[in-house]
Amino acid sequence: MLKKLANALDKISCSIWMRIILHCILFICASVFSIKTSEYVSEVLPGIVSETGWVGALLFLNWMAFSILCRGLLFDRPALGLGASAGIVWLFFGDAAAMPFWAATMTLLYHLYRSRRNVRAIHFWYLFLGIGAFVAYRKLYSFTAHPVYLSLFILLPAAYYFIKYVLQNVEARKQRQQQAMQENLTCEREAKDAIVRMIFQLERIDDLPALLQSELRGITRYASMIEKCMREDKRDEVAGRQFLERYLPMVEMVVTKGASLSLQLPTDKQEQAFNEQLAALQKLTHAFYEKHQELLINDQTDLQTELSTLDKMLKTDGYSK
Repeated sequence: MLKKLANALDKISCSIWMRIILHCILFICASVFSIKTSEYVSEVLPGIVSETGWVGALLFLNWMAFSILCRGLLFDRPALGLGASAGIVWLFFGDAAAMPFWAATMTLLYHLYRSRRNVRAIHFWYLFLGIGAFVAYRKLYSFTAHPVYLSLFILLPAAYYFIKYVLQNVEARKQRQQQAMQENLTCEREAKDAIVRMIFQLERIDDLPALLQSELRGITRYASMIEKCMREDKRDEVAGRQFLERYLPMVEMVVTKGASLSLQLPTDKQEQAFNEQLAALQKLTHAFYEKHQELLINDQTDLQTELSTLDKMLKTDGYSK
């Protein structure tokens, strides 16, 4: 229903003849509204009855206001919605005769604000209508008679900018958090890739003496199992990464620099260097083994818990004694 109404309004806005007919209808509506609400003006302002031209001013005021509201209906419905709210609020402060003026004023102000970056010739027509309505209103009413209501025109923009500022800060904070999370994920991914590359490089080393080669194969096997635990269980990720980042470079140092150094030593000292390398790799192998066993504790605990739960379910359903 609303979509059909919007389509009909769009057709009216696209036809100049339809707009002319619409303005004639608005003049008639403004005349009827002015006649119906003139008694409210005379009640609020008893002395105005003796003044000449006040009925014409009221008619002109409502015609200008209706024209602004109509243009809001055709071209800027969010502005019309805010203007209608201002008109409804006015009823708590004044008479119904001036309601179209205040609704049109808020509609015009919000429309000009929304169009501030795309000012066109039509906006000068809007200003003309607004100034005309302002002059007619000034002939009938006093702006100082309702200071509380006028303060709303200051408080509402202030509240709008305050809420906008808060929402921008919240959005900026969310973006910073997302960016930080993305950077952390990138760092973690790069760290994981670096660990995988380091393990792969150690696995490619195959020119060591047999005993050293055997120990290195054991280390890389445990390192791969630790990396697998990290992938399969998030609880092992931090501890496993810290361990591998700390000890994999040491393994590489022992097998590369140690081998290079032993070749440069005199023959009588090469055996001592070999034994020192072997002892270091054996200690590292044991450390990698212990760390892998430590990471398996979480999986073992989870398995025992699941098996215990399964046993209770079987007993409850009568399938196990």
